[in-house]
Amino acid sequence: ASDADGDKVTVEWRVVAESTDRRVGGDREAAPPEFPECIVEADERGALLRAPQKRGGYRVFCIVRDGKGGASADNFPFFVK
Repeated sequence: ASDADGDKVTVEWRVVAESTDRRVGGDREAAPPEFPECIVEADERGALLRAPQKRGGYRVFCIVRDGKGGASADNFPFFVK
């Protein structure tokens, strides 16, 4: 990840359970649990992850910040059988 203005960026990686608290119309949803132990190594170039022990749906989030209020986030789902 890089910043268009050349600002130094920080990258945060998260492994989170797939949300099961589905609401509509902007109603507040409970935050799903996070699994920080699944992040084996991480830096601004990538992350080495270990899958959670429990079967189910999860998401990996990558959040990039420039320290000046700019940020971007992306995620992808995966399933543990």
